[in-house]
Amino acid sequence: MSVSSGKLINLGEGPAATRRNTLAAQVNRPLSGCYKVAGAVAEGRGR
Repeated sequence: MSVSSGKLINLGEGPAATRRNTLAAQVNRPLSGCYKVAGAVAEGRGR
């Protein structure tokens, strides 16, 4: 649409880009409260 109109009409971001930006904003915001993060270490044991 924007090419045929001489780039005068911009429809904005598509649904996939909007969803990606929303998820990125959720991931990048700081956590509130106290969280314990557990990690697991996989030791290399051959069979």
